Amino acid sequence: MSSTGKISEFHPESDDAATYVMRLKHFMVANKIEDNNKLFVLITVLGSKVINTLVDLVTPDELDSKTYDQIIELFLNQYKPEKLTVVERNIFNTRRQKQFESVQEYIIELKHLASTCKFGTFLNEALRDRLVSGVLDEELWQN
Repeated sequence: MSSTGKISEFHPESDDAATYVMRLKHFMVANKIEDNNKLFVLITVLGSKVINTLVDLVTPDELDSKTYDQIIELFLNQYKPEKLTVVERNIFNTRRQKQFESVQEYIIELKHLASTCKFGTFLNEALRDRLVSGVLDEELWQN
């Protein structure tokens, strides 16, 4: 049985846990993985370092005694802890365009930073305000 795509193991120091889970879900759908096999696929792809951490977290229980959703929740709690909104907004509000960064790259970075700020319906205004005050080429706003 061949599979569509592949999932590399999770590297806590460089990978984003939420993005990894999203990719894993798409992989499972694309490969028609049944619910009763999702946990086994998860344990297979995460990598030994992460699995060892998860085993330690569930001890004295066995990892296999947990559901897929329970392990995903545990994984996200461990590798994607909740960020403080006020800190995330400070990072967003102090971000300025870097010297050799294009405006498009700056906008993409602002959107990425805004994703953890919980702006809600204020998102577009916050992005606009940060773009206006943070872009290096002030001539863009002179017209």
